[in-house]
Amino acid sequence: MNDPPAGGVSQDGAGARPPTASKASEEVRALVRRTLEGDDDAFAELFRRYRDKVYRISYRFTRDHDDAMDLTQTVFIKVHRSLDSYREESSFATWISRVATNCGIDLVRQRKREAKVKLDDAAELTDEALVDVGQGGPRLSPSAEVTNAELGEMIRAAVDDLSDKHRSVFVLHCVEGTPYKEIAEILGISIGTVMSRLFHARRYLRKSLAPYLGETRLRALLGEGYEEEAP
Repeated sequence: MNDPPAGGVSQDGAGARPPTASKASEEVRALVRRTLEGDDDAFAELFRRYRDKVYRISYRFTRDHDDAMDLTQTVFIKVHRSLDSYREESSFATWISRVATNCGIDLVRQRKREAKVKLDDAAELTDEALVDVGQGGPRLSPSAEVTNAELGEMIRAAVDDLSDKHRSVFVLHCVEGTPYKEIAEILGISIGTVMSRLFHARRYLRKSLAPYLGETRLRALLGEGYEEEAP
């Protein structure tokens, strides 16, 4: 899967020395409190600080810049509406990542429902097409039929076929590089459950894509530990 476009969201303040973790956390808590009191400038600052993070997660679910920008806006609307549910003892970055992930899952579910309607409407034409293919003589091997231009779409389709719970863990860890512990906090599950879901996601993707990608590309997509057994 392609990386998000460089600078997908503006990079204000590039080059400035970042504050320490404790100072940054206190600043964020203050911004949250001010936002809840009706300070629009405070929310604008939260948006500035976290829009790149939200955009990256959104892009991993959409694989399209414009769609990721739309999803980013959706996430921040939901953040603003549900900000009173944030608890200051937890990391705001983890909380907003959870919101972004849930919005991404909702979008994928919506697209699957829309795709199913289209497939149902085209069922008769599909049956006819399959008959034509069956009468078309010998087929090439899967690896010979797939061009490089099609590989990205095949990977996207395979990832979309994962269940919501497996796709979320795969995107957060293998694509975003999020550690197990943070994924567990984002999704509200144990680290062992994170590892188990990741194993099953990798196993499904390996089975689906192995005929087309080859070992080197599989390892790059699934990570170094993709052959490990489930915990």
